[in-house]
Amino acid sequence: MGNSAGRSDFEWVYTDQPHTQRRKEMLAKYPAIKALMRPDPHIKWTVTGMVLVQLLACWLARGLAWRWLFFWAYAFGGCVNHSLTLAIHDISHNTAFGTGRAACNRWFAIFANLPIGLPYAASFKKYHVDHHRYLGGDGLDVDVPTRFEGWLFCTPARKLLWLVLQPFFYSLRPLCVHPKAVTRMELCNALVQLAADATIYALWGLKPMVYLLASSLLGLGLHPISGHFVAEHYMFLKGHETYSYYGPLNWITFNVGYHMEHHDFPSIPGCNLPLVGGVRATAGTGTEDRARVLRPPAPAPLVGEGALGFCVRRLPGALRAGEAGVQAGGEPPVSPTAGRRPGAVRSAAAPPRPLDAGLGSPSHGLAPRTGLAAFGSRALSHCSFPPGPRDNTWRQRAWMAARVVRGLVTSGRPSFSGLGLTLPWALCV
Repeated sequence: MGNSAGRSDFEWVYTDQPHTQRRKEMLAKYPAIKALMRPDPHIKWTVTGMVLVQLLACWLARGLAWRWLFFWAYAFGGCVNHSLTLAIHDISHNTAFGTGRAACNRWFAIFANLPIGLPYAASFKKYHVDHHRYLGGDGLDVDVPTRFEGWLFCTPARKLLWLVLQPFFYSLRPLCVHPKAVTRMELCNALVQLAADATIYALWGLKPMVYLLASSLLGLGLHPISGHFVAEHYMFLKGHETYSYYGPLNWITFNVGYHMEHHDFPSIPGCNLPLVGGVRATAGTGTEDRARVLRPPAPAPLVGEGALGFCVRRLPGALRAGEAGVQAGGEPPVSPTAGRRPGAVRSAAAPPRPLDAGLGSPSHGLAPRTGLAAFGSRALSHCSFPPGPRDNTWRQRAWMAARVVRGLVTSGRPSFSGLGLTLPWALCV
C-alpha cells in the first residue's frame, strides 16, 4: 500500500490513492472497458418507480398504528430509502443522462431525494467528488471517520451506538472536517424538499412524514443494507483499503458492492460494473470465467485477533497526484487547499510489489488468478469473509457470524472493524 507512518489510530500513508494508476494501466491494457462508460438506460424508470412506491406507502401509513408504522419503516421503507440514496450516488456520476446533460442528472437526483425527507442529493455530490479524488485524504475525504470518532467509539456499546447514529455522523462530518460554501443547487434541493414535505403533511398528516424520516434514519443506521458503509473502505486485510462485495444485496443497491471496480472507473454506471470482471476474464486468458476471477479470499482475522480494521488516511504529500487523476462524474479537478496537515510522518520505504501481487497470491490462501482481477498492488477483495465458493454452507455461515459477534464483544481497540456490520452481509453471500 505504499509507505506507512508509525501511528496506531489509523493506517497513515503518504502515497497517492491507487485507483488513478490502476485506471490508466487497465485502460491501456483492456480498452474494451471504455465501452461500459455509458449512461444507465434503466435507472430513470427504476428510481421513478421507487419514488412512487414510497408515495403509495405514505398514503397507506395514514391509518397505521405507531408500532406498525416503525416496523414497516425499518423493514420496507428503510430498504427503499437506502436504495434511493445509492441511486443518488450513481446519479452523482452522471449515469442517468450522461455527462453531456449534467443539469438533468442533478435535478433528477433531487427528484430521487424526495422520499428521503431531508435534502441530501446536492450536498452529497459536492463532497463525493473529493472522496474519489482524495481517497482517505486527511481533512478532505469526509467518508473516513474522524480521529475523535475512532477515539470515542472504542467499546462494543459505543460502537453499537455509532452504528445507530451513522446517519447523523455521515451528515455532520463534512461540516466539521471540510466545510464548504452552500451552493445554489443545495438551496434548490432544500426548497424542493421542503415543498414536498409540506405537501405530504398537508394531504395526509403527520404519520406519512414520520414514516419517511424513520425509513431514512433506520435504513441508514443499524440495518443489513448499511453493511456497505464499513465494507467499502475499512481495512480488513492489511494493505488493502478498498473492497468489493459480490452477493445478492447488490440487486437492491445499484451494485454498490462492486466498490473496487467503481473507484477504478467512476464513470461506469452500477448496472455495468459486473461486466468489468467479464471484460478482464475474456481479455486475460480467454478461458477463465467470471466466478474464478472474482473468487473471494479466505476469512481475515477479526478485531481482537490482530491489528486490522483501521481506515487509511493520506498525508498531504499523497494528494499531489490525485489532483488531476480522478474525473468523478466529469467534474474538473480542484486543488486541495483546506484540511491539510503540516509536515509528514517519517517511515521506512516499503519494498515495491509486482503488478500481479495481491489477494490472488498463495500467501492469502487463494489460487493464483490471471487477467485484471489481480492487476495492481490491490486485487479485488470480498468484504463479507465467506468460507469459500465451494463450501458456503449455512453451518459455516453461522460459524463466521459467531466469529464476527465474538470480535465485536471482545474488542476494545480504537478501530472500527469490530462494528459487526459484516454480519448481515456474511449471511447473504
